[in-house]
Amino acid sequence: MPHAHGSVRRTPLAAGYIDNRATLWIVLILAGMAVTHYASLRTGKGVIELLWSLPPPWPSFLITLTGVVAVGAVVLFVAVRLWHGAPYRISAGTDGTRLREQAPGQLFGGLLLAMLALTLVVFGLIGPGWWWGLVATIGLLLLVVAASVLSRRVTWELAADAITRSERLFGSPRVQTWPVPGSPSFALDETTTGGAFGQPLETRYQVRLGESVLLETGDAAQANGFVAALRTAYRTPIEDN
Repeated sequence: MPHAHGSVRRTPLAAGYIDNRATLWIVLILAGMAVTHYASLRTGKGVIELLWSLPPPWPSFLITLTGVVAVGAVVLFVAVRLWHGAPYRISAGTDGTRLREQAPGQLFGGLLLAMLALTLVVFGLIGPGWWWGLVATIGLLLLVVAASVLSRRVTWELAADAITRSERLFGSPRVQTWPVPGSPSFALDETTTGGAFGQPLETRYQVRLGESVLLETGDAAQANGFVAALRTAYRTPIEDN
């Protein structure tokens, strides 16, 4: 492998930025309470009574849909938070090091979409009228999206003369290749943006080979894992400036 060097560049957070995600959740909760209260005033019925007054299969559909979304969101949140595995599965490649991306969000997110899609399809098939046919169609489309999410595979090959990224969705993979010069220069850029109302703080990471962007992600573990693999494969110190 050629010897290489690199650096880490961070953009500091500007003064005055405030993370307003908690405020947005409070606004959404208050809006939901206001809508249900308004519906109760207009109909003279409580939320539960109003729900069961709807024609079938609307009550069962809304309860099931809410349950699937709530349980799925909790499972996805917990899985991502508790995931302590490596972001890459590292093995020996054809001419160097092979990295295979591992993301719990992809697996559980795909399963959540599949559960949501199946709920729409089932109720769309048993419900009367064109509206339920539309619900079933949306469910089938979501099944395709879920299958694409679950089937996505990203593999990196860190060879002496080139870095290759292969992304497979169903059929043939999409391949990108970056030639590695005799003395490659890698860099990790970290940029924090947002903070205005409705714009939560977001940190983005870019791993570059010269002027070419190899990886751009909002996942710190993924960026750091990729840098660690580069450091090992090309024997390069990528240190803080």
